[in-house]
Amino acid sequence: MMYSKKTALQHLYLIAGFLLVADFLPRWQKLWFVDETGSFSTSVIVSLLLIVGLFKRWRNAFVLMVGWLVLRLCFSSMVLYNNLGDDDPIVGHLLTNTLNLIALGILCCSSDVKRYLNDRPQDAAQQSGPTQAKAADRSDQAAF
Repeated sequence: MMYSKKTALQHLYLIAGFLLVADFLPRWQKLWFVDETGSFSTSVIVSLLLIVGLFKRWRNAFVLMVGWLVLRLCFSSMVLYNNLGDDDPIVGHLLTNTLNLIALGILCCSSDVKRYLNDRPQDAAQQSGPTQAKAADRSDQAAF
């Protein structure tokens, strides 16, 4: 069964959008995460590298992205659990948890994304090998 490359790319764009919004949200709305004197940030570089890895179909990008999203969900859930009874801000953690959970759901449940990641284009060396062999056979046949 064929997959839709267009749908897979749309899903990857959604995942990238959710991750980048979750990464930049603490920079835009700091008070949703911590008090005025606090500090909170996420690693945009790791997310960008993993997003590029998914689009480039790197071998371990899927597993690393799932691990990264689970780690983020665990950390944010621990912060939420510890701050629920207090007067600490939690709306940012709720929002980023929701975005990360949606991204994880799309990544794990989209059959088009899985097929897209497993359908790696062949290397140029592998593609040119048989072509050169066929050309050599034709030149041998032309000589006789």
